[in-house]
Amino acid sequence: MADHAAALPGAHPRPRHPPVRLAVQGEVGVVARPRLGGGSEVLRVAVPLGGAAPQVSDPQPTAAIYDLAPYGTEVLAATDTGVQRLNAAGLPDPATTISALGTARYDRLWTGAPGGRLLAAWRSDVGTGLGPQPLRVWNGASTAANSAATVTTFTDLRDLTFTPDGYLYALSATTLTRADTLLGLQSGTWNAAPLPATFTGARSVTWVVPPEAP
Repeated sequence: MADHAAALPGAHPRPRHPPVRLAVQGEVGVVARPRLGGGSEVLRVAVPLGGAAPQVSDPQPTAAIYDLAPYGTEVLAATDTGVQRLNAAGLPDPATTISALGTARYDRLWTGAPGGRLLAAWRSDVGTGLGPQPLRVWNGASTAANSAATVTTFTDLRDLTFTPDGYLYALSATTLTRADTLLGLQSGTWNAAPLPATFTGARSVTWVVPPEAP
């Protein structure tokens, strides 16, 4: 997205849920934030051709959105009734619910590298009393109901990244777990195992490409 600043209309914060989320797709940014009275509201920020000032939509009320993630040429939303694509107005469209992930609530979404088809989804256990929750991965192709694969269950999952060599790394507050996405999606054998390192209050994880030798 081009380097522009846009002032957003005042928010009406609501404790705990749903959170504020942001996703950027090309020259369009989507912000989901808590709405007074419940649910979320969405603002769409678009940069017109020619570098003119960003255009910000009025806040649009919608059902609660717990996370947003760019996916291919689309933006996906985690809602109480599954993962849904956003329509042209930036709102979740129930008619586009990804059937492979079912119609259960998810709180976090993670996508692979640009152009990748993998999507991970997880329901948070924090403050819910639900216990460890399954991390599910969709291959971008299966359409049968609830056909997305389950890697393993996690407690207090903080972040996740897919790496170019076919692994995913899932981070909790204290542990980094590696799983084999290629083998897992082919045979169901993920070989998920924590790496020999301990963290304290870890928040995020990513991968970097080392520079080539001259």
